Amino acid sequence: MYEFEKLEIWQLSLELIETVNKIGKCIPYSDPFGLRGQICRAALSIGLNIAEGKGSGSDKEFKRFLLMALRSIYEVVAALKVAVRLKYLKEDEIKTVLALCDRLGAKTNKFISTVKNRIANSE
Repeated sequence: MYEFEKLEIWQLSLELIETVNKIGKCIPYSDPFGLRGQICRAALSIGLNIAEGKGSGSDKEFKRFLLMALRSIYEVVAALKVAVRLKYLKEDEIKTVLALCDRLGAKTNKFISTVKNRIANSE
C-alpha cells in the first residue's frame, strides 16, 4: 500500500471520482463546452494531486499539491452548477455530489492546516 492510500482525503477523492463519473454520463458528448470531460478530469485531478503531493517527499510541495486538489474541488462544483444551468442535470441530482465536495473540501482544508503547522514547526 502506498502512503497516499492511507489518507482519508484520497479515499474520499475516489468516491467523488466514481460519483462524478456516473453523473457525468447524463451530460451529452455533443455539449459544445466539453463539460462532461471537464467535470471528470477535475474530479480525477483531486485524487492525483493528493497522491503526487504525498509522494513529493516535502511538506512544502505536499501543501502545494493539496492546494491544487482544493482548487479542483471548486472546479467540480462550478462545472456541476454550469451543468444545471444548461439543463443537463437537475439541482436535486447534484446534491449528493455537492455534499461530498463540501466534505472533501473541509477535510482537505483541515489537512492543509496540519501540513502548514508541520512546516512552521520545522523551520
